[in-house]
Amino acid sequence: MEFRECLEPDAQELDSVRNHAEHKYLKLHDTLWSGPIHGGKPFGDRLDTLAYSVHRSHFSCKALRLLKVARAALIYLSLTIHAEEKKREQSRPKKGLVLPMPVDTWEDEWKT
Repeated sequence: MEFRECLEPDAQELDSVRNHAEHKYLKLHDTLWSGPIHGGKPFGDRLDTLAYSVHRSHFSCKALRLLKVARAALIYLSLTIHAEEKKREQSRPKKGLVLPMPVDTWEDEWKT
């Protein structure tokens, strides 16, 4: 819980949305919803205090942000592994043949 206070506000909200989607009750709303009401979303004559209400477009933005963060993490991981492998290659004795593993390059218009 002490690490949660150190996170940026966007990450705290992502954690809350993930936690409610996985363990509790996440309610996604479409166009007719005006916004969150503290203490729950009105449902008829009673309040829905169990739900964590999020507008669909806001949820889509958060999901896209999370995908971008995960993509960046994978890129950083692969670059770190590459740097470590270069260090190991320089320190190990030259024995036998080491074959390279080529990786294809894709243009951006092919990625969609």
